[in-house]
Amino acid sequence: MAVFFAISGYLITTLLLEDQHLHGFNIRRAFRILPPAYLYLIVVAIAEPLRQGELASAAFFYSNCWMDRFWYTTHFWSLSVEEHFYLLWPIVLVCLGVLRAFIAASVLIAMIALWRPQSLAHMHLPFPALQRTDMRLDAFLFAGILAILLRGPYRACLLRVLTSAWFRVLSILALLTAWTWALAGSASATGTLIESALLPAALASVINWPGSRVFRFLETRPLRWMGRISTACTCGSRYSWLLRRWRFSRASHSHSQLPRPAIN
Repeated sequence: MAVFFAISGYLITTLLLEDQHLHGFNIRRAFRILPPAYLYLIVVAIAEPLRQGELASAAFFYSNCWMDRFWYTTHFWSLSVEEHFYLLWPIVLVCLGVLRAFIAASVLIAMIALWRPQSLAHMHLPFPALQRTDMRLDAFLFAGILAILLRGPYRACLLRVLTSAWFRVLSILALLTAWTWALAGSASATGTLIESALLPAALASVINWPGSRVFRFLETRPLRWMGRISTACTCGSRYSWLLRRWRFSRASHSHSQLPRPAIN
């Protein structure tokens, strides 16, 4: 999910800085994401009884802080975190301006970097800690800061660093180390910080190197199509699984209702 967080932070910051039609962008995003998401929730509510409050937490984007969730709605935590960022960051940029927003984002990143290990060590809440907005917001903010820097006077110098071979190698090694830590269940706070900081830079490196094989691969039609329908695919895969289970439950129930022969 960190990749999608980085893309979201970079994209919305770039659009805000370019002063394009952000209202239209939000409408297109809402029509792309919300219909399949809400359709999925309606199907889930009809086919499978949910826990109290679970449907509302997914529909109104606080699922990441809701403790009682079935598997059917667990993936809504990332959408909740994204929506929180989409509400917060445009207000910060518009109200504070670019420079002050840059400083505010830097301060927030530092605060999150200090807060995350303390929270993981001492706070024990009934939902996953790394799904909370306060624990993952820096994944968007690093990307937002990078988008601001790439529109400033240091763009050329920064791009030389981002597109250099040594930076790519070091970034890949650091990310692999962070993901290895995550799989081993250790140093999750440090690993999350490394991931949040380097993924936006790695993505910017690819975006600003259009001649690379990676860029050409990511621009292929199948991947572009998958990017446009990613939310629908996620909901669709779970919807298919739910439908199969529902049919199986009905078949089992019908079988249990059949009259059984008497045993003499």
